[in-house]
Amino acid sequence: MKRQAGFSLIELMTAIAIIAILAAIATPNVFTWVATQRFNSGVRDVQATVQNMRLFALKENSMATITFINSADKYKTVKWKRGLGTSQTEFPPLPTGVTVSSTTFTNGVLGFNSRGMANTAGTITVTGQVGNPININVTLTGRAQIQ
Repeated sequence: MKRQAGFSLIELMTAIAIIAILAAIATPNVFTWVATQRFNSGVRDVQATVQNMRLFALKENSMATITFINSADKYKTVKWKRGLGTSQTEFPPLPTGVTVSSTTFTNGVLGFNSRGMANTAGTITVTGQVGNPININVTLTGRAQIQ
């Protein structure tokens, strides 16, 4: 009798069952990982915006402000053009489920002068759907650090 090469139906069904069990175990972890990465990305976006606004103020020898709206998924940036008397306003969005929950700045406004110095030191608290809130501390020198 000639032996045929290949897999039997029982072997294929066993392999498919094992793959299905592993996928069922891994799927919830993937969803949590994606939400965590989205939140971390939002925190880094806010920190990068603070640093970019400071650098703009230094480079252009002008002023720049960021207005944080509590419990909102976006914030307002304003860049003043020295000598032109004009400004550029943007509303950068945060990733889905990420919000700036609070700040310690007066009226939520963080400003930088032409030397890149912050108008006041303070903290920005970012919250998401998973994990604890993360604070971004801004010093008077304009340095933004994730805590």
